[in-house]
Amino acid sequence: MTAADKSNKPKIEFASRSHNFGTIPEDGGPVTAVYEFTNTGNAPLIIMTVTNGGCGCTKPQFPTHPIKPGET
Repeated sequence: MTAADKSNKPKIEFASRSHNFGTIPEDGGPVTAVYEFTNTGNAPLIIMTVTNGGCGCTKPQFPTHPIKPGET
């Protein structure tokens, strides 16, 4: 692998890494949080899976297409 190959990598940077929902009433229905990110690398970013914390109460959605460098 050349030095140029090593530098051609995607890099994900999140605008925020956490979200405080405050108090959510049990009968309040679903709530949503959106985590905005940018590919700050210089190669396409492909997200293959997202971990939901294991509780089964979350349903993560994420882009399945490659995110080009500089795209949010």
